[in-house]
Amino acid sequence: MNRLTFTLLFLIFNSVQAQYIENGTYVGFEQNPFCYSDTCNIDYGKIHLQKNQVYYKLTLNITQNKSILSKIPVIYKNKRKLVIDSTRGGYYLYEVDQYNNKIYSKLRKAKYNRKAGSGIPRYVDANYSFTKTKNGILISNERNRNILLRKLK
Repeated sequence: MNRLTFTLLFLIFNSVQAQYIENGTYVGFEQNPFCYSDTCNIDYGKIHLQKNQVYYKLTLNITQNKSILSKIPVIYKNKRKLVIDSTRGGYYLYEVDQYNNKIYSKLRKAKYNRKAGSGIPRYVDANYSFTKTKNGILISNERNRNILLRKLK
């Protein structure tokens, strides 16, 4: 009886620990992944987007059947958001799975993306860990920390 109780408590605890993102559309901004300078390693939860800087608009669309993550390069000029061409990055569309507070995604479509010497597109995977906050979802990868995705109403 004691072993059965322990097993049940362990299973319940593990199922409570894992978080999943609710259905909906979430939007946030990530520094251009082709930027490798120190200015790219900043905390996006604490700053405002700066003009003339390249960002990727991340749109995470979660549904029960299929989840999609899109990355579109944008720049802010004269208080307007402009989608830019491929000279500083590309357009990416990923298919997404969630498991154990992580987002795993595989590249499904890409346009104007940079390729490695092998001809395989860079950023074939876009994997993030996430935590829920009162303002939305806070996601992190190895370069950019604390990218806040806000849920659209």
